[in-house]
Amino acid sequence: MSSARCVRAPVFCSADQTSRCALSPIRVRGEHPACRRHHQLHFGNRDRATRTANTALTRSYDIEPLFMETTTYLTSGERLATPRWSGFCNSCAGVWIGKSAVFEQLISNDCDTEVPARLRLVQETGQLRVIRVNGKSLDETSTIITQGEDEVEYSTSVSKNIHNDEPGLAYFEDGTYTSGPMRLSKDLCETQQEFEFNIVAPGGAECARVLQTIFTKDSTAAQKFRLGKVVVSIEKWLGPERANGEVDVEEELKVLTEIATLSTEPAESSVGEWRSFNRLAIPASHIADKEDARDEGTGRFNFECEETTQRARILRKEDGDDILDAQHISLPGGITTGVVVSGNNLVISAGWSTARGVCKVVEREYECDGATALVEVRDSSRVFDRWVGGEM
Repeated sequence: MSSARCVRAPVFCSADQTSRCALSPIRVRGEHPACRRHHQLHFGNRDRATRTANTALTRSYDIEPLFMETTTYLTSGERLATPRWSGFCNSCAGVWIGKSAVFEQLISNDCDTEVPARLRLVQETGQLRVIRVNGKSLDETSTIITQGEDEVEYSTSVSKNIHNDEPGLAYFEDGTYTSGPMRLSKDLCETQQEFEFNIVAPGGAECARVLQTIFTKDSTAAQKFRLGKVVVSIEKWLGPERANGEVDVEEELKVLTEIATLSTEPAESSVGEWRSFNRLAIPASHIADKEDARDEGTGRFNFECEETTQRARILRKEDGDDILDAQHISLPGGITTGVVVSGNNLVISAGWSTARGVCKVVEREYECDGATALVEVRDSSRVFDRWVGGEM
């Protein structure tokens, strides 16, 4: 496991409703109280979007140096059952509809040009996804939807497959998953590697998907790894795959709120203590006792859990070069992204605030130097200033 475990991903709370929900892992879609409140928050009516237009129509978003450090490990190294592929597929399968937005920075081809410390919104569309279970893979078909002057327009569908033996894929039974390389490329300036995060809200009726592109600006340690582009989708589940032909897409689109009109909270709102329950997926190669590694269908990872308290703070000039290597961005709808370098480790993350003071964060931690191997994947449920509860 990593020796640089003090770094954690960003945690922001942009939701404007209070919930004392304990994030219990209820698997019935839409029946969890937090799920219903979250549905109203992210898929509410247009009147609400109009009322918040003065603050929500921000089109560029600052990169802020929010640092998350672990203060106490309450438990660690507890064994966790390996997620079943069938359970993961059942949580993901079906018809999903939502809004998608693209944020990006201007990047020089030679990676020598100074990168502005903000992302800007460049495109927003609707999206309809149909996910089918096909044995050891999930087959996904996505259709981009745009609202024309007189009618809804559909673009050419794009298909992709998620295989259970895909290198770098770590998944959990609630439908949360992340994919990316098992090893970082040593020249990200050319490859601009992509990292995908799918975060499922309590109850399973909504999800947030974040696709990050990371590149290398130069060969120095400071500001080496940078965010290039972020694609965000916030979606709701409409029903099983067989309901695809019954979906009234135009009516569903009417109740979806544009991502750019959703509220965004500053990093300062997250400063303070967070309590976290973390599910860890650790590559078997990082387990000291190889005899102890279990193979329950996904032998590439061993699974553990831990409980921690963490403290978020804004880095200042006195923190030196550390401020250059802590990049956290709060985007509309409670979405956060992060790229943090600490010592010899790189943490790439995405988070989603599902209620005020409650968020889920998924992180991928890599070695920066040497083998640049994946160290572990963390799926964290965090609650501000109180215990998570019910997640074990």
